[in-house]
Amino acid sequence: MSNASLYSNYERVIEPQANQPAQNKTYSRLTKYYTIAYTGDYDCSPWLKNRAAVHMGDTTRGQIAVPFNFNVNLIDRIPMVYDYIYENRTSNDYLLAGEGMGYGMLSALYQGFQGKEASPHTRTLPSGDTAYLNYAKPYFKELKMDISTQVINGFSVLEPRSLGVLNQLSPSGSFLQNSAAGTRDIQIYNGVPHLRLFNIEGSDLNSRCAYLYNLQKNSSYNFVPVGFFNQGLNYGTSSSIIEFTTAYQEYYSNKTFGLGRMEYVDPGTFLSLVKQSGQGTVVS
Repeated sequence: MSNASLYSNYERVIEPQANQPAQNKTYSRLTKYYTIAYTGDYDCSPWLKNRAAVHMGDTTRGQIAVPFNFNVNLIDRIPMVYDYIYENRTSNDYLLAGEGMGYGMLSALYQGFQGKEASPHTRTLPSGDTAYLNYAKPYFKELKMDISTQVINGFSVLEPRSLGVLNQLSPSGSFLQNSAAGTRDIQIYNGVPHLRLFNIEGSDLNSRCAYLYNLQKNSSYNFVPVGFFNQGLNYGTSSSIIEFTTAYQEYYSNKTFGLGRMEYVDPGTFLSLVKQSGQGTVVS
């Protein structure tokens, strides 16, 4: 385990740089877009220390857009790891706020909340959304992150006021854990897209390709964001993403169901295309 009292005294020397801006792409209704927006669970310091070296040591890094989803407030606990990440990242390394601010429940910030985890208890304390934002915003600003991924809300659906909190932290959009998304694969709140993040399932490369293909085939939208969960700690490297996207390109091209073109894009461009498309349910 990290000795936070020791490591937190390290003074960072590398200035964080923002992700590359979204590419200048025009949405096409004839194209099925997908992105990988989650590569594993790095919301505690031992995991992050371990995985940062694995990610950054991959010799294919920079050849394809790869998300690194790290808990932003770990910058206080292991600041030298963030120096290492920002010093060694390429323009194709996209830093997303993993689980937003870590394993949290935005709905539980509000007075009167009663989720399945809390039953039969109800939150009687005053709402804490303002305090939460005051705490979280400096981290997102310092690390120049504007996208959250694998946002967890226990077993409760994120209601609009909680999406409003996400809007302030991640104005480009977010990717939601399955139960947090509820019945909507894409929802738009005040112009910001929030999408269900699908778990890539399958025991081998071919079955994972088949799983993504069926997701795209059965979706009423042109956008499917996916993540590696059951293989997350060992699978989400640049090499493995190149392997998967190459295999999926071949798998997709051999199908004859008339789904149209298929394109893999980075998470920021993906969210920008969602906005262009006008797809999704507007919530208020």
